[in-house]
Amino acid sequence: MGKGTGKYKHETRRDLAFGSMLTTYVAVGTAMANPLVKYRIVNETDASLNVSFDGTNAHDRLPANGGYIDDIAYAPVGSIALPKGTIVYVSYDAGSAPTTGSVYVAAMYNSNG
Repeated sequence: MGKGTGKYKHETRRDLAFGSMLTTYVAVGTAMANPLVKYRIVNETDASLNVSFDGTNAHDRLPANGGYIDDIAYAPVGSIALPKGTIVYVSYDAGSAPTTGSVYVAAMYNSNG
């Protein structure tokens, strides 16, 4: 939070269990209801996962067992943030299916409320 521009609030956490993951991209929960200023993607499976923000292209990779991405942006309301409606997708490589765990997305947004 900074300079009285708002307060951080949490989106509901999105989860995807290993049994629902495929070699094609699968959404981790629903679209974000707000522009995101902070998010974390945690991989608690036993396989490396590809991460996509468009459901088609690989944008990052999460290593097995706890790898994560953490994006923190100082973003007063109306400035740069991941847009409302963002969906995080994951997939695994053929022959490398996870056999346990899940992946989750925890996110925050900046609000005047």
